[in-house]
Amino acid sequence: ENKLKDRGEFNKLLEEALAKNEIKIIAEDEVERLNEIGVGAFGMVYKGNYKENVVAIKKLLIDVTDKDSEIIPKINEIVNEINIIQIAKHPNVPIFYGIWRRKKNLNLIFEYIDGPMLKDFYPKIGYNE
Repeated sequence: ENKLKDRGEFNKLLEEALAKNEIKIIAEDEVERLNEIGVGAFGMVYKGNYKENVVAIKKLLIDVTDKDSEIIPKINEIVNEINIIQIAKHPNVPIFYGIWRRKKNLNLIFEYIDGPMLKDFYPKIGYNE
């Protein structure tokens, strides 16, 4: 029934998990966040720039008041998504650049792919959210 004290404690747990998986941490001044473009599984998604690349920035919104038993699976889910994307080398899978800390939030930085969102295809394949 333990609860994290704050977002900083969550970030520390996530960064430890990421370090074990050799995932790049991007410096705060290397990314420029532009406009909001949607909502993803973990939070808001923004368009931005990183090293002359247009990127999608997934802001991680995790409720740090959740119990540890709920937080750890979320961290594992984030790390698993990153690991799968790093392994999957395909033109339709965005490149994962790394984790970017902005203020107290952690963000996933991906290649920006213009076009319809995955959820736009759900009705075509019979999937309901």
